[in-house]
Amino acid sequence: MRERVQEKVVCETMLSYEAFGALTPERRLRYLACCASRAPSTHNTQPWAFVLRTRERNPALQFFLDRRFVLPASDPTGRQSVISIGAAVENALIAASYYGLTRAARLRNAALSEVKPALARSEQRYVPLAEILFDEPAHAGLRDARGAHALMRALFTRKMTRAEFLPEKHMPHALMKKILAMHESGVKIHLITDGVRRRAIAEFQAQADNFVLNSPRFSRELGHWLLHNDTDAGRGMPGIGFGLSDTQAIRIHDGLVGEGALRPDDMLRFALGGKAGIESSPLIGILTIKKNDVAHWLAAGRMLERILLELTSADIAVAVHAALVEVALVNKMFALTLGTLRPIAALFRAGYLRNPAHALRPRAPRVPLEELVLTHEPSP
Repeated sequence: MRERVQEKVVCETMLSYEAFGALTPERRLRYLACCASRAPSTHNTQPWAFVLRTRERNPALQFFLDRRFVLPASDPTGRQSVISIGAAVENALIAASYYGLTRAARLRNAALSEVKPALARSEQRYVPLAEILFDEPAHAGLRDARGAHALMRALFTRKMTRAEFLPEKHMPHALMKKILAMHESGVKIHLITDGVRRRAIAEFQAQADNFVLNSPRFSRELGHWLLHNDTDAGRGMPGIGFGLSDTQAIRIHDGLVGEGALRPDDMLRFALGGKAGIESSPLIGILTIKKNDVAHWLAAGRMLERILLELTSADIAVAVHAALVEVALVNKMFALTLGTLRPIAALFRAGYLRNPAHALRPRAPRVPLEELVLTHEPSP
């Protein structure tokens, strides 16, 4: 019992250099896996699992996609789940760099058929997607680099804030320039700040949300993951993250899964929330990729997480919208409006909160790390 409590404390705390250096090799890998698991994921499904390899000359952290948590309605190709894995890899690399570990990442371009939802128990559950190899640090600690410290701190504070921002309060120019300078092979970032295109994107978001809410498959799946505010589940999205009261969260969850009645304005308020959020955002970011394959999805996830952490470290709120990307018809129309033939992989928005009280909303829950670490590498 004491071991589990100590692990939880380590996982919820940004360790000093000295504290990290005092950990055993296995606990270092466990801590890096914990950092990885704080990445964002679609519907907060946390579709990752880890294997810690400590017996080899070079310790390694392996990343697996858990296909049981790839959503069949809203993520039928597995794209959003693979992007989530890419974000988790980026977190682990940022943490390793901060603590002075020499690291090398190996990303696997799995077949598209391997990352789709596992709808039958006979299907392979765990699919290897990435591995990070580590060397021991050359010295006990590093100089406290301000940028590295800010990203590491943001890794533990980043959250999705689904609220309205202040459209007239613009992003710092230096931060915008820094984001545009980021590079991942095959990934391109588009930053949108003008009101005309912002309103057009908001309309597309409304169309995507309406499609989701009017599709029985989509809406039931959403209801399964949209939880009561007092939930003790480690996965899913408590309604408070959408600004729902306790009563509203219960009613909308129960209504979507067919266990209660929805009020006429429930879904309208829910759908209009995404539209209003985008309209109010002084910055909208869109990641396009060269090709729709696993390698580019992983790369997009890495870039997305680094951008979100940079924004968070500057005390700027962020939110990600997946419906606009995953509703195929809306995605195609949106891409034409954006003026690109490249596939759209992710869309996020950023800004300063209109209501500062919304910053007090809790972070999404997390699965205990011991449930995510596998005791051995799964067989194919």
